[in-house]
Amino acid sequence: MTTRPATPTTQNAFVPELGPALGRLTAIPGSRVSAPPAPRDDLADLRLGFVGRLFDLGAAARRAADGEAAAAILSPERLRQEWERAAAQVADRVVGRLGTALTVAGRRSGIAARKLRRAMLSPEEGALLRARLLGAGVPFVDGLSALDVAETHLPSAFAPLLLLP
Repeated sequence: MTTRPATPTTQNAFVPELGPALGRLTAIPGSRVSAPPAPRDDLADLRLGFVGRLFDLGAAARRAADGEAAAAILSPERLRQEWERAAAQVADRVVGRLGTALTVAGRRSGIAARKLRRAMLSPEEGALLRARLLGAGVPFVDGLSALDVAETHLPSAFAPLLLLP
């Protein structure tokens, strides 16, 4: 008896598979794509949540009635919003953890409260961190910008997204 791999059935064949393009987002930076995530990666839940939301959008686009509806669901602006949401979550977590680490270190060392407050990240430094994290998504946003100017035919329009590093 010969078994064939299951082929996903979709209503909308114009939506490409996003998995190959997003697989690297689930790997630890610098690791082989097939390497399992390290258990101590403190931001894994945020990264995987981002990928999950993108897959959810892809699934919704596949259920869409036609190519235009799918394109609206997977619009570059919507995908850009998801990146900004994920980057903001990472920034908030990093700023919070830095504050906690500085507070713990300050208590252990007995540093004066005034000096500890000065060592904390300022709102401007937090904004710079957020901007830096948003900037880390430049390859992703560049791929989305290419979608903005691409033709309306989804397979060719999604080619830049599928080539993301």
